[in-house]
Amino acid sequence: MLPLIPTPTVLTQSGPGFTLESGMAVGVDPSLAGVARPFLTGLLDDHELRLELSDGPAAVTLELVADDQDLAALPHASGVRADDLAPDAERYGLEITAEGARIWAGAPAGLHRGLTTLRQLLINGPELPGVRILDAPRYAWRGLNLDVVRTFFEPDAVRRVIDLLDSYKFNVLHLHLTDDQGWRLEIDGWPELTSVGAQGAYDGRPGGFYTIEDYHDIVAYAAERFITVVPEFDLPGHSTALIRSYPEFGTVDQVGGLSRSQLDADQPRLWELITDVLGQYAALTPGRFLHLGGDEGFGLSDDFHADFLDRAIGIVHGLGKRVVGWQEAARAGLGDGDIAQYWIDFTDRLEAMFEGRQDDLARQLVELFGKADDDLGRAVGQGAGILFSPVGFCYLDRPYDDPPGEDQQELWQRLGLRQAYPPVTIEDAFGFDPDLALAEVAPGAVISGVEATVWCETVTSESDLQFLLLPRLPGIAERAWAPAGTSWAEFLPRLAAHRELWATRGYTWFDPAELAGPATVTS
Repeated sequence: MLPLIPTPTVLTQSGPGFTLESGMAVGVDPSLAGVARPFLTGLLDDHELRLELSDGPAAVTLELVADDQDLAALPHASGVRADDLAPDAERYGLEITAEGARIWAGAPAGLHRGLTTLRQLLINGPELPGVRILDAPRYAWRGLNLDVVRTFFEPDAVRRVIDLLDSYKFNVLHLHLTDDQGWRLEIDGWPELTSVGAQGAYDGRPGGFYTIEDYHDIVAYAAERFITVVPEFDLPGHSTALIRSYPEFGTVDQVGGLSRSQLDADQPRLWELITDVLGQYAALTPGRFLHLGGDEGFGLSDDFHADFLDRAIGIVHGLGKRVVGWQEAARAGLGDGDIAQYWIDFTDRLEAMFEGRQDDLARQLVELFGKADDDLGRAVGQGAGILFSPVGFCYLDRPYDDPPGEDQQELWQRLGLRQAYPPVTIEDAFGFDPDLALAEVAPGAVISGVEATVWCETVTSESDLQFLLLPRLPGIAERAWAPAGTSWAEFLPRLAAHRELWATRGYTWFDPAELAGPATVTS
C-alpha cells in the first residue's frame, strides 16, 4: 500500500526503485531552484535527509516540458483558481526507477505537487518504490478557511497550517480576519482597528494582529508552496470589532448572548474605511479574489444587507478583483466570475434544531436561515460559481462521534461546537461527493472548488486546532483532488499510515481505534 493522499489520477507500480540518501542531489535548472527549496527543507525536517541542488545529473530530476501527450490526456480541473495560473498548472508526472526519480510538468506548480507526492512516498522509509504516476486535480480551488479571530494564531502557527495544507495539495488559505471578537490585520491610516479592535478574542483569550510585514511574509510563504491567501473582511454583519474601534460607525446590542451589529451606511467616513481596507487587502494580496463575508446578518433588514453588500462588491470590482462571499451574499448583486460559498445545508432541520424554544433569538435564527434555500439559485442566476463548503461535510469544528481513547476524552469532549453541530464519525465525514451533493441542492450550479472550514470558538491552542483538522482534513483533500469514487475501506489504510508523519511533526490528532497503527499519539 502506497501512502498517497490524495490518490493520483493514474498510478502504475513497475520494477525496482531506489533508496534516497543524504548527499544525493536534486537536479533542476537554476531558475527553478525556488521550487525545490521547500522540498529540501521538508526532507530535512521530516526524514533527516540532507540533499543538495545541482544543475547536472542527480537522484531526483525536475523538468519543465512544453508539450507532453500523457499530461495533456489527463482530465481538466473543474472550477476556478484563486490565482492567475492556468487551470491545469498543477498537472505533473513522476517516475521512479532504479536510476532515480524524474518529475516533469508544464508549470512550476506541477513540479511542486510532484515533489509533494515524492515526500509522501518517503513515509514508508527511504526505499522508494518503482512507480509511474500521472496526476492532476479534480477541482482547481482546494482550500481551508481558518478562523484567526476567535483564537488568534501567531504567524509561525499560520505557517505550520500552510505546511499541513501543502502536504495534502491544498492551494488556498482563506483567512477569516475580521469578526465580532477581533480585528486581525494592520490597516494604514486606521490605527484603532488594531489598538482597540485587535485586543481580545473569544471567551477572554488574548488577542493580537498581523502587521503588514507579517501578512506579507505569510502570503510569500504560502506562494512558495503555490498556495494563495484569500483574505476576508466580513460585512455587514459580524462588525462588532470594527464598531468597538470606531463607535461612530454603528451600534451593537446583545440578543441571547450573540452580538448584533448595525453599521451606519450613511456615514461617509465608514465608506472611506471600507474602501481603504479593501484597497490595502487588494494591494497586499496577489490572488484574484477578496472575501466579503456577507453571512448571518442578525437584525439587519434584507434591503440594508443587499444594498450594503452591493456597494462593497462594487468597490472590490473597481479594484480589479472578484468577490467571494458566504452564500447569503447572493442576496445582493454578485456578478459573473464571483463566487458564493455554500455552507447552509440544514434548513430542513431548523424546526427540530430549535424545537421547544420560544425566545427572540431562536425566532430570529429560524427566520434568518430559512431564507437560505434561495441563495444558490440566485447565485447561479447571477453567473456566480459555487464554492462547496457545507456544514455537514466541510466544517471541521464539528465534534467527533467516534469513541475516543481514554487519553483523549478531555479533548474529544471539549473541542467542536456541540451546541451548533451534531457529532460526526470520521467515516461519515468522508462520505460525500462534491458534484453529487451540490447537484441535489443547486441543479445547474457550476462548482468553483471545495473548501474546508474550521471555526475556533472551542479552540484554545495550536494543538487544539490540529486535533480538529486531523484526521479529517486529508479526507477533504482526497475529495477535492482525487478522481471520484474512493471508498472508505480503500482510504482508511492510507490515512492510518500518515500517523507516522503526524507523529514526526509533533502534531496532535484525534486517534480513534479505527486508525490503530504503530505511531505514537501526541496530545
